[in-house]
Amino acid sequence: MKRNITSVVFKSVLSFALFLAFSVPSFAMPPMPPEDGDNQFSECPDPSEDNGQQPPRLENKMKDKDCKMKEKFEKMLKKLNITDAQKTKMDELMNSDKEKRASLKKQIHEKRQALDNELLKADYDKAVVENLTKDIRQLSGDIVQIQIDGKIQIRNILTYEQFKKIEEDRIKMQKEMKGKMGKMGKMKSNKE
Repeated sequence: MKRNITSVVFKSVLSFALFLAFSVPSFAMPPMPPEDGDNQFSECPDPSEDNGQQPPRLENKMKDKDCKMKEKFEKMLKKLNITDAQKTKMDELMNSDKEKRASLKKQIHEKRQALDNELLKADYDKAVVENLTKDIRQLSGDIVQIQIDGKIQIRNILTYEQFKKIEEDRIKMQKEMKGKMGKMGKMKSNKE
């Protein structure tokens, strides 16, 4: 009987840990900054220059994605007629939030590793597992709070019309992504 209860508890904890492992990264967040602290956009090629190079290798794809994000961000700012003062405030906010999120993501990563290590022990400590999962939930909530606070601050920096346009574009982009994901899912199920 004791063995069955232990098995059920282990499966429950493992299921919860897997849920956390796969649900937290699904937040829509910008990519983490590079480890060396350099500006992630500092080495973006000028899109107007076509030097005939081959597409970037796998290790350069993230940098390419960051460059594309920067281009989209710059286009959005131009389309909204953002003033220099607004742009400066938004840049400061984004850099500050990026640093905070990076620190929290690093802590989450460390806690997940500790959780994995603990669960790999033959006689894991249930209290340690519970504390680690509690810490991961708290850190994940802190990231969400930073996102919400940042959105409020952006709303205070921009005019109502500018903010409304950003939100409309964000919703449009989310719908496009859902459509693409739906098509990918259908293609995958057709292959099976």
